[in-house]
Amino acid sequence: MVAPESLSAVPAVTAGSLPVTPSIVAGSLSATPPITTGSLSATPAVAAGSLSATTAVALAETAKALESLSAPHLPKIPTMGLSNPVVDTVRSFGELLTPLLEKVKPFCDLMTAISKVHPYAQIVWSILDGVRSAIQNQVARDSNICKLLEKMTSLYAVVNEHKEQIKSLKVPTIKSPIEFLQRVCFMQRMAKSAISKVDARINAYCDAFESLKQSFYEVRQLNTDLVVARVLDVVQRSAIKADLSDMLYSKGSAMDDEDKACLDGTRTGILNTATNWVNSDPPDPPESSESPEPHQNVLLLIGEAGTGKSAIAHSMAQRFKTLGRLGSSYGFVRNTPNRDYKHLFPTIARNMADFDEDIKEALWEKVGHDTALRTTESLKQQFENFLQKPLENLTVSGPILIVIDALDECGNSSDVRKLASIIVTHSRKLPSCVRLFITSRPEKHIVNGFEGVSHIRIERMDAIPDDFTLKDINTFIQSRLMENMQIDGIGIEQCKKLASTSQNLFQWAFVACKEIAEPPIGRTPDEQYRKLVQSGSGVAQDRLLDYLYSEVLGALFPENDTVGMDRFKSVLGVVLALFEPLTLTGIKALHTTLIRPDEVYNAGTILQYLGSLLSGVMDTDVPIRPLHTSFRDFLADLKRSKDFFVDIADAHQRIARASLCVMNAELVFNICKLESSYVFNKEIPDLQKRIEKYIPHHLSYSCRFWARHLDIASPVGINTFLDHRIRELFKKFVDENILFWLEVLSILGGVSPAFSALANAARVLKLVGTRRLSNVISD
Repeated sequence: MVAPESLSAVPAVTAGSLPVTPSIVAGSLSATPPITTGSLSATPAVAAGSLSATTAVALAETAKALESLSAPHLPKIPTMGLSNPVVDTVRSFGELLTPLLEKVKPFCDLMTAISKVHPYAQIVWSILDGVRSAIQNQVARDSNICKLLEKMTSLYAVVNEHKEQIKSLKVPTIKSPIEFLQRVCFMQRMAKSAISKVDARINAYCDAFESLKQSFYEVRQLNTDLVVARVLDVVQRSAIKADLSDMLYSKGSAMDDEDKACLDGTRTGILNTATNWVNSDPPDPPESSESPEPHQNVLLLIGEAGTGKSAIAHSMAQRFKTLGRLGSSYGFVRNTPNRDYKHLFPTIARNMADFDEDIKEALWEKVGHDTALRTTESLKQQFENFLQKPLENLTVSGPILIVIDALDECGNSSDVRKLASIIVTHSRKLPSCVRLFITSRPEKHIVNGFEGVSHIRIERMDAIPDDFTLKDINTFIQSRLMENMQIDGIGIEQCKKLASTSQNLFQWAFVACKEIAEPPIGRTPDEQYRKLVQSGSGVAQDRLLDYLYSEVLGALFPENDTVGMDRFKSVLGVVLALFEPLTLTGIKALHTTLIRPDEVYNAGTILQYLGSLLSGVMDTDVPIRPLHTSFRDFLADLKRSKDFFVDIADAHQRIARASLCVMNAELVFNICKLESSYVFNKEIPDLQKRIEKYIPHHLSYSCRFWARHLDIASPVGINTFLDHRIRELFKKFVDENILFWLEVLSILGGVSPAFSALANAARVLKLVGTRRLSNVISD
């Protein structure tokens, strides 16, 4: 509530005039002379020369930007230089800008034609032309704003008459029209090229002011609380902090890693094709009664593993983020729960809400008062209520891009089919300005679902001319081995040979460069170069990566080294089977429980040599995961990896045992050392710091996922010896630590996962003949 004394601050209004109020120009405030209701247009005229000069400067900056478009990076879009005091009153907008629009139209038509020549010029012009469209829309809106000012003027006259009576009321007040003008500020919205509901808000303001004026006229104890609340509610709608935090969100899924984008000067053809598609206009409606030509608002980029699809996705995301046109980006990672299909649409929706306040407001209006809807895992409901309906009234100048990488990795084949079907069926219902850029391997069920659909465009990596790809890979290899470092024996000819051996697979070139720059112990860079070229010569492309991985691993773990091979499989099993990647510290802590007492190695002993294949092997705070999905696929397939095969099912069983060991060893009462157990988590200001200090990542992981690992391992059978060990570990867990486990789950966000975890454990224990423990858990 606003103090009643503030009502006395309402400036006196003489009949037929408005108080002196600031004028808003591109976000700044400056005092302007009083405005009389009888002559709103009587404000000082703005010299046409100043506007022309400003426009000339803006166009000159644009021309200068267009001249420098040879580089693959997008230029920064020059802002329109119209932020000087052009607009002193609202009504002067239309009077001043209408003649300008008529003069600018021929220039706009010319620029539209010229921009087709260069894709980057087209992007620049789409933004600038959007500004011109925003001006036209605003000119049409001026009459409504003038109507609003008249309502406000009339209200303030009444308020002035009853000023003394108002002082004694404890009600909110409206101090000036500034709050309202800020919401419809012409320059602010033009610069933002915004998504807007301005007309609806102006009408709401007019209705609220009229109702408030009637309430003042009737006096009736000046009971204005409800009407004033209506006005303030309209003003403050955009300032409401819509709490969408209970919607699923995938942290780390954004395509924002510059190191993973295409190297400057490479992949220009496909990037320009995709950029032109994003920037294309929807087809004009037909003049006859024929059905309109569908707009292709989805582009699916298909390519085999290792061809560089993800790098292109990163480049597209970063390119349009620079332009302020990236609504969201999302990269799937196979077998990673928070990077699966269930998180896709909620993550995109929350990113879009951050992208624009009006989208956030529309999303909140749809799901804000329905917890079940905000937390649903139904893909159909997610798409309709998180994207389709909040965006259905979207009006925007220029495109909004959503990038989705590795669709084939969103889950199992059933999950992929389900998600692909939703995208194919419902994406046509999105506004034409929203474009979906999707990458995927050429999985049959994906290609069959997307092919032949009128609003979907398909591009294929194998359609890129081989000589273009070979040139790009050669450029990449030279940048890694010649420009970034000097390596004896590696020159232009060697780089060309490596590019030729890669058979257009960027992933092969990436791993080869890392192996040559940091060869295994006992080999020189030149020796490693020759070994890789030899192993890749004469190999079919679909087996080239397998030969590369076998060569890299064979140099580290020879076939006759059974001890080293067993350790490799043990450690890599933990890395590949985790539902959520852990850092080197966490993997060491889990894997240590699986090592025999007489063994003196740890997981880091194995992982430190795998930097060309895994991330985070030399860092303590970077999660360890395969750098490319093809390496995971290679190790998990016995026919492909042979001696290096990693049994994922057995790894799940081992992680379940390791998790029980960790919990039995590290769970304690009041683990976070809280002063009281009668306080809600949300009321503990330093809870997150306590979690980071007292609950290490490997313990948190064990508490959340032990039962899932046990559940997945059970269908393949648990041998008698390991079954006995798990049974003993689980008995101790139930007898001594189950309450401490529930405490940790509560601190981490809720005990609801405990029910499914215990149900899974009871089922598995019953399956292997441990009926007593199973009954205890069930009870």
